[in-house]
Amino acid sequence: MPRRIVQYWNRTEVPDSIRAIMESWRAVPGWHDTLFDRGSALRWLRDTDCTEHVRAFKLASHVAEESDFLLMADGGIYADADDLLTGPQEALLQHGAGLVVFPEPTLGSIENNLLCAPRGHPVIARAVDLSLRAMLGRDNAKTGPGMLTRATALHLIEDPGAALVDTHLLPRAFLHRQVHPHMALPCKSTSHYWNAQTGEVSHAVHTALTKVVGDREAPPRRDALSAWGDRLGWRAVVRGRSDGFGSALPGEARQKGVLARNFTPMPLSG
Repeated sequence: MPRRIVQYWNRTEVPDSIRAIMESWRAVPGWHDTLFDRGSALRWLRDTDCTEHVRAFKLASHVAEESDFLLMADGGIYADADDLLTGPQEALLQHGAGLVVFPEPTLGSIENNLLCAPRGHPVIARAVDLSLRAMLGRDNAKTGPGMLTRATALHLIEDPGAALVDTHLLPRAFLHRQVHPHMALPCKSTSHYWNAQTGEVSHAVHTALTKVVGDREAPPRRDALSAWGDRLGWRAVVRGRSDGFGSALPGEARQKGVLARNFTPMPLSG
C-alpha cells in the first residue's frame, strides 16, 4: 500500500477550519500527501488521458461528485476534508495490502469518505467506471457511497476468491478508533454545502416537510444489519442463500451464494 494521502478541496483557498483537519493527515512523517483542488484535479485527469473523465468531472453538480474521480489516483488513503485523523495512519492498514472500507452508520452502504486502496484495485476501477457512466448519464443515485457499494458487491460476486484476500469491510468502531469522520464545520450550515444538515438549509427543509406531513412520529430506524440485508442482499451473499438480492446486483448473482467471511456484517457499530 503506498504511503500516500489523497485529499480534495475544490477551491485553491482552504478555510482555516478545514486546513486544520487536513493537517492531521499531512503532518505524519514518511507519508506523501496530495491535495487536489478543482484545477489540479482537471489537469491530473487530462495528463492521464482520461478524456471522458474530464467531461464527467465538469458535469458534477457538487464537490462530493467531483472527488469520486480522485479515487483512481495512484493508491494510498483517500480522506475527505472533514475527516480528522485521531490515531496512527498505519493502524488503518494493519489488515493487509488490499482495499479497506467501512460501512455507513445507517444507510447499509459503504462510505466513500475514507478508504485505503492499493493502486489498480478492481473495486476502485469499477467504482470510478460506474461513477463515470452515472455522471455522463446524469444518474446521481449511482455516485457516492452507492457507487462504491455496488462496485464492491460486483467484485465479491465476480471474483469471490480474490475478494476474500484483497477487500476488507471493517466495523465502524474500528474506524472511530483512528478517525473522527464528518467533523462539524461552519461551512456545513450554509446553502453552499452539498449535503447541509444544520443551519439554514435543514431548517427550511424541516419547515416545508412539517407543513406537508405535520409533526408525525418518526418511524423506527432500522439497524445497519437490516439495511444491508434489505438493500443489498449482503446477508444472502454471506450465508450462501439466493434470496434478498437488491437490484444493484447482476441477475446471475441471484443464483450464486458466496461464503465471504470478510464481508460478514458483524454488528456494525456507529
